[in-house]
Amino acid sequence: MDIVAAVSGNVIVVERFARTAVESGRNIVIAGEAVPIDQDHFLVSGVNATADIAAKQRFEAWLEEVFE
Repeated sequence: MDIVAAVSGNVIVVERFARTAVESGRNIVIAGEAVPIDQDHFLVSGVNATADIAAKQRFEAWLEEVFE
């Protein structure tokens, strides 16, 4: 998450870690809905991420396919 917060990017994070990071003021946002696995996970992005939005959308679509 530190790399995501420092630069643009995304990471899949266990729900409780993502929520704790956001609540503690880390420079990230939850970028989508939780993906139900044994534990919920979120895709998170840097608050000021300048990453390619189309690439992020393709990545999100791929994740949805994998976990369906």
